[in-house]
Amino acid sequence: RTGFLMDIQTVRAKLREYALMGVFDSEKSGRSLLYRRSSLEMEQLCATLPELWDAVAFFSEVAPLGTIGSFILDRAPQSEPLVQLKHHFISGALDDDILMNVLLAMSQGDWLDVVNLSQRRKERRSLCLKPLSVMISVTNGRRHLIAYDKGRKRLTSLRLDYIESAKPRERDEQEASIMPIPDSWGVSVSGGQADETFDMVVSIDMEHEAHVLQRLRRECRHCGRVEQLGEGYYRFCAQVSNSAEMMSWVKSYIGRIVRFTCSNQEVSALLEKDMREMAAMYGEMP
Repeated sequence: RTGFLMDIQTVRAKLREYALMGVFDSEKSGRSLLYRRSSLEMEQLCATLPELWDAVAFFSEVAPLGTIGSFILDRAPQSEPLVQLKHHFISGALDDDILMNVLLAMSQGDWLDVVNLSQRRKERRSLCLKPLSVMISVTNGRRHLIAYDKGRKRLTSLRLDYIESAKPRERDEQEASIMPIPDSWGVSVSGGQADETFDMVVSIDMEHEAHVLQRLRRECRHCGRVEQLGEGYYRFCAQVSNSAEMMSWVKSYIGRIVRFTCSNQEVSALLEKDMREMAAMYGEMP
């Protein structure tokens, strides 16, 4: 269905491996070797491979396509799970079939014919895309496809749950030159340019709040950096494709921010407005 052809030797090697593990039964018929699903129950199989339950539990929680692992665990004997997550987003399970086609196209270097539902215009768009990456938001768990849009000749970011279909297309003999994915704070690529800068200075009481500096350095991501300006003052700066994505994180430092600048005037004005309103709520001078 997807045009993917697997080498027969690879299939035979995998069948032999699974037969040794007990997943398949093998039977010789003339010069052929026939395989069928093992008659072993899951409990018997996992008694042979006790670590299998832990692997399936981990897969069901953290991996894309974890619905497969969850399906298996539903048929497993009840036991205390080894893997538990503080934050668990399972909304992506509904678009795992789209994700499978995207990952397959990425592994083969294929283009995709994508039908995307625009939530703003309430219309369907047909796009020719080169899938480059799949990003998962740490804020809400939504999964986004980062791809090159051949029609608009730019990078784009699409939520997977807004994609109705993604089908491989024939290779183009004159494939477009793909630009690299720019540094981004979140999942926005804004056409492929990391041309917005954000800079702020925060005040930290190192005697009682050393953990704040640790958090600042830990959470600055690959596109930001932290440097000390003086005793108790630290500067954070980043160059990203969309500084608006940073605002929820930046606002968590309100009360410690001494000054800030942002090349995106709309983002700068909104942050200043929020800080003035916060100060007014507490009866302080903005």
